[in-house]
Amino acid sequence: MTLLDISMAAAAMSADDAGQGAVTIEMKTSFMRAIKLVPGQTLVGRGKLLRRTRKMAFVEARILDADGEFSAHATGTFK
Repeated sequence: MTLLDISMAAAAMSADDAGQGAVTIEMKTSFMRAIKLVPGQTLVGRGKLLRRTRKMAFVEARILDADGEFSAHATGTFK
């Protein structure tokens, strides 16, 4: 869940001109399948900014394994 949260926070801050941080207000997570980690395997978290208002950001993120397989999804609201 931390990788999803960080990916969404980075997406939320991507449109912030002031360089301020982002605080998680709400987060919904769905796990599609388990990932068996092996040494050297890389997980990728991809965040996407869906909508930005003056004070809030609505974002989503996905986790992909080394083979590019989709394993988890989250949506969130950040202030």
